[in-house]
Amino acid sequence: MNGYRPHKSAHQALENARANVRQYPWVIDMDIKSFFDNMSHELLMKTIEKHVSEKWVKLYIKRWLETHVQTKDGLVNKQGQDTPQGCVISPLLANLFLHYVLDKWLVKEFPTTKFVRYADDVI
Repeated sequence: MNGYRPHKSAHQALENARANVRQYPWVIDMDIKSFFDNMSHELLMKTIEKHVSEKWVKLYIKRWLETHVQTKDGLVNKQGQDTPQGCVISPLLANLFLHYVLDKWLVKEFPTTKFVRYADDVI
């Protein structure tokens, strides 16, 4: 059960996590450190290719990932492997990316493990 998906909410993620912790004697709470700062643009664009057919949408996503960011001090920094936090599309892209690199891996390697993910937080 994952949040940040159609017809899924943070409240549903909490309910699933609550059900899991009542069923099992132990739990792992994980937050992927600096996830939004270190997301591979190359792998992200591969996931976009699987789900987006419109060339113009892919172009805008690519441009958005490569954009420069101006800090409060006026410094302009080029993005690296990050996605700007606080932007409306970052959680959506993060969820799509983690669907392939985390969710599918967990299901394949640990098929009996129950987990709940909401963006880069996993229980």
